[in-house]
Amino acid sequence: MLAISVGKGFLEKQVKTVSPKDSIKVAHLPSDEESSEYLSKSIPLFTHASQAQYASLFTSLREESKITSVFMILLILSTMIATFGLFINSGSVIIGAMLLAPLMQPIVSLSMGVLRQDSNLEFNAAKTIFFGVTAVLFTAASVALFTPIETLTSEMSGRLSPTILDLFVAIVSGAAAAYAKSNEKIIGSLAGVAIAVALVPPLSVSGIGLGWGNWHMFSMALLLFITNLVGIVLAAAFTFVMLGFSPLKIAKKGIMIWLIMAIMVSMPLYSSFLKMENDMKIKKVLTNTEFVLHTHKVKLSHINIIHQAKEDELRCEVIARSFLSKEEKRLLKEKIQNSIAKKVDVIVTFRYRL
Repeated sequence: MLAISVGKGFLEKQVKTVSPKDSIKVAHLPSDEESSEYLSKSIPLFTHASQAQYASLFTSLREESKITSVFMILLILSTMIATFGLFINSGSVIIGAMLLAPLMQPIVSLSMGVLRQDSNLEFNAAKTIFFGVTAVLFTAASVALFTPIETLTSEMSGRLSPTILDLFVAIVSGAAAAYAKSNEKIIGSLAGVAIAVALVPPLSVSGIGLGWGNWHMFSMALLLFITNLVGIVLAAAFTFVMLGFSPLKIAKKGIMIWLIMAIMVSMPLYSSFLKMENDMKIKKVLTNTEFVLHTHKVKLSHINIIHQAKEDELRCEVIARSFLSKEEKRLLKEKIQNSIAKKVDVIVTFRYRL
């Protein structure tokens, strides 16, 4: 038998140095018992998250819940783009602002904090959302003050009549956001969610109303944002439960609180929905009516009703064969108001048949 002594120095060189590992706070991750309980159950179309997915998602959400300079710069830039897009009435510019705005990130983080009763995650996300909303309102108001235009565009007015349908859109979008966030393979779909449920444009309209001193404009656009916020948080939290990120016994308290908030928000939204239904009836009546004004016959087209705090506006195009006299214009306004049984401020554009 041949024995070889390699020496102590050689053995010391072969010892591998173990590099320190990054640490992740897992205090609020589901326990092994919780994971086993959920993995033993099957939900159609939903797959339960693994422990690796838990750690990856929670780490990502904790980072996204914190307010950073990058977050604020992107948010302010996207607000400026959205505000200018609203002024020039350009849908494509507004869509670009939706894609750039990072406001969806802390909202999804808030939904997980609500779900897991994680006070630290909730506080950071809520703080980021608060300062983000404040920055958007201040930026949009500043642009409105220094822009020599005070015309309500169709893109602005389209965000002043939120209805219960907007809450449904926010709920579906919140579920889509949570599902996409939990799966890295489809996380790129979040861009589509950002377009589906606009966050910055209604806040920008609210800021413009603040800059113009228009309380009705400020409050109605802000209501649309609150609708989107509540719907996203509620639906995202529920979706995370379905995906197994929290047992229902922990999640039910947070979900119930936000469900109550959703019911409270839905009350004015349902009222707006009834108002929208009535507006559609008015448009149908006016479109199908031919008004006789002494020797002239006119029809209305492109009818739009804008609700204001004092008196609603009815904007439309009047199609006639020749110029109307002052008396005929007065008579037309009177007949329009009688047809809809409502006093409105009538603003028209005349078009003449040749």
